Amino acid sequence: MKNKTQNEIHEKNIPEASRGISTDGSAKPGQLSDDQDFSELREAYQEAEFNRCRELLVRLDKRFPEHPTLCKYREEIEIRQSIKMMSHESKKVEKRNKKKKHLRLVLFAIISTLLVVVVFVYSYFYFNIKVSAKQLEEESSLLMELDGQVNQLLLVGKPRDAAEVLNQIRVIDASYAGLSDLELKTYELLVLDEKYISAMGLMDLGETDAALTILLEIENAWPGLWDVRQKINTLENLN
Repeated sequence: MKNKTQNEIHEKNIPEASRGISTDGSAKPGQLSDDQDFSELREAYQEAEFNRCRELLVRLDKRFPEHPTLCKYREEIEIRQSIKMMSHESKKVEKRNKKKKHLRLVLFAIISTLLVVVVFVYSYFYFNIKVSAKQLEEESSLLMELDGQVNQLLLVGKPRDAAEVLNQIRVIDASYAGLSDLELKTYELLVLDEKYISAMGLMDLGETDAALTILLEIENAWPGLWDVRQKINTLENLN
């Protein structure tokens, strides 16, 4: 009788949760720490497998409703998943920004290249045209100078020297406007020069009449050329 009374007193001092009885008098399942799903929950939590964590929490809530540890896990999971989502979104934004930055750099490189090409082409044509214009101006000035030299040489009766200057004109510009006229004058004077040489030869041979005839032809074709008039006067006085 005494032992029975002591056992009843000891049992009353044991916490109801430790005896597997809930505070409301219903039967309590085993300890949370011993539950297989709780062990899996911890592993899934450590591996950040939050969808798996939610599945396990649903099952554990049925056996351990409103358990502080499970509530804590739920809060932590929500926080960590929010952080993970924010991090993921941040990475997406960063990736988009990098892509935009890369596109801007590519666009800048393309525009810069195009600008360089445009500037180069413009500079090339500008300086080429400028150089061509300057070169054309210099050539025109030189051609006018050579034209004057030919006329001066023809004026003093030097057709062979004039012919050499004409060759320079042809090299510079074969389509020079005054070239044909200069060539004709030079040719005519060269023919007269050959006649003059022939007349001088006839005079040396004493054939004064033949020489006089040639000299008169020269005088008629080109009055005042060389000493033709003096030679004519001399031969006429001999006759």
